[in-house]
Amino acid sequence: MELLFDLERKLHRSELRKDSGNLAALLAPSFFEFGSSGRIWHREETITSLHAEEPSKVEATEFKAHKLAETVYLITYRSKRTNSDGSSVEALRSSIWRKNKGEWQMQFHQGTKIP
Repeated sequence: MELLFDLERKLHRSELRKDSGNLAALLAPSFFEFGSSGRIWHREETITSLHAEEPSKVEATEFKAHKLAETVYLITYRSKRTNSDGSSVEALRSSIWRKNKGEWQMQFHQGTKIP
């Protein structure tokens, strides 16, 4: 499932986060996220929020794919986001990807900060 790992990495890139068309293609219409703040984010809010983000560097490691159904996978991994001021945040992440009309789309995402 290297393709899904690559799609996750792609979503971490600042240039993709500023591209509404690519974000809309990768996030399912019914996409939602449980944010580390406890807030629930929906697709349009997520796209707007990603546009406003300051650029940062994200390293993702320890990817695992868990097959839930023929066209549905749970992807888990660790991330480390380094901000422009040098501060960083580590998190455990999980995403559910579903193949829709031949294309993979993220259905759900959750990030949990590591203290």
